[in-house]
Amino acid sequence: MGAVHLDGVQANVRGAAGGGHEGGEGAVGHRPLVDPEVTDRGQRITVIEKAVPPAYRAEPNRKRIAIASFGAGVILSGALLVLLEILNQTIRRPSELSKVLGAPPFGTVGYLDGAPARLGWSANRLATLAIFLINIPIILFVVHIYVAPIGSLIGLAPKPAEVNGASTVETE
Repeated sequence: MGAVHLDGVQANVRGAAGGGHEGGEGAVGHRPLVDPEVTDRGQRITVIEKAVPPAYRAEPNRKRIAIASFGAGVILSGALLVLLEILNQTIRRPSELSKVLGAPPFGTVGYLDGAPARLGWSANRLATLAIFLINIPIILFVVHIYVAPIGSLIGLAPKPAEVNGASTVETE
């Protein structure tokens, strides 16, 4: 068993050294081993010009993405409210009732002043407040992680300074 493995290794070494098997192949079933400088139709590969770092960083405009996503959220929530209002089939006025039934209503009950409105916290107000208090930090965290640090968005991040051609961060 060890000799079979050794034979395969020796075949790979012979192939790499140029001896190889018939047809110029390295090991059995592998592509021919070729010198990398000869791969481009016998021409050598040369460097025409050295790589130069760009003058400015190419990255997505994070402020624009944050503003666009906020605007898209406002537009989509407004569109949802309009859609819900359009799809609402509730009868609200006597004219709508007569349209549906084909007969005028016998009478209507107007708005009656009842007890004064409670000034306490209802369940709906508490639920709305909880949603805002939970979602605002989550949204800020997501913006901080995926868009840009909050300090750099509001202008509190330190600005890089050039010192002998190297970029450093100013400290106060």
